[in-house]
Amino acid sequence: AICNDEMVASCRLFLRTLSAGVSAGGIGEVCTRTDHQRRGLSKILLKNVIEIMKERQLQVSMLHAAPTFFPFYEKAGGYVCSTSHWSLVPISMSQLEATAQAISRQFSCHIRQASFPNDVDRLSQLHCKFSEERLAGCILRSKDYWMN
Repeated sequence: AICNDEMVASCRLFLRTLSAGVSAGGIGEVCTRTDHQRRGLSKILLKNVIEIMKERQLQVSMLHAAPTFFPFYEKAGGYVCSTSHWSLVPISMSQLEATAQAISRQFSCHIRQASFPNDVDRLSQLHCKFSEERLAGCILRSKDYWMN
């Protein structure tokens, strides 16, 4: 949403393909500048994006949001919201190096950072074989995904 040549609100549609060829739209970057909030801009943009997904006949709509925003998405977009549970594990470089050394000793292999674009084909194949082909609902990764 643009007011006086300035962007004041946003709602972005990310086109995705899930495993088994299911087409999906990911909604993201829903935001409104503080001086334009409480005017319904995000609601209008969200409804517009949902209409675009319907026109494109996308089978699934997804979004991630903090629980404080659940009422907005439930009312404005008809979403059924639930809380995701994430695990965070702090890892120091010394822990990472120790883990890499242990893996080298046990499995006769080594750990290194990915090298782009050299590793793109191998990463893509690995993700496809062990995630996309096995996990229902996994987001498929295009070559562009791996390159950016």
